Amino acid sequence: MNYSRVPEFEKDVKALKKRVRSLEGDLERAKHLIEALYGHPDAGQAEFKKLFLAGKKATVLTKTGAVEVVKMRLDTDTDSYRGKLRLVFAVAVDKAEVSFIELYSKNDKPREDQRRLRRYDA
Repeated sequence: MNYSRVPEFEKDVKALKKRVRSLEGDLERAKHLIEALYGHPDAGQAEFKKLFLAGKKATVLTKTGAVEVVKMRLDTDTDSYRGKLRLVFAVAVDKAEVSFIELYSKNDKPREDQRRLRRYDA
């Protein structure tokens, strides 16, 4: 899968990296999870995706055609931010592309930025 970051996402990472030292490693682990969810379509992967999205770990915000916008909890090694980071990304399943749209802490704001989602929802 090909991964890209929108400019606002880079600003989010820069701001949070000062407080969350393990952030880059956490994002790499998230890439492996996204790869497991969307990388190789087969029967086991579909069941894993269904169970993963049915839990409290992630949710599909919008789905238009072959593009899904997903918000998921980002697991981190930094104790004070465990369970508080959220990652919003768009997956173009047919193109095998993932765009990281937003990264935020529940300490800073309660929900994702809807205007930003509309800007990058394609």
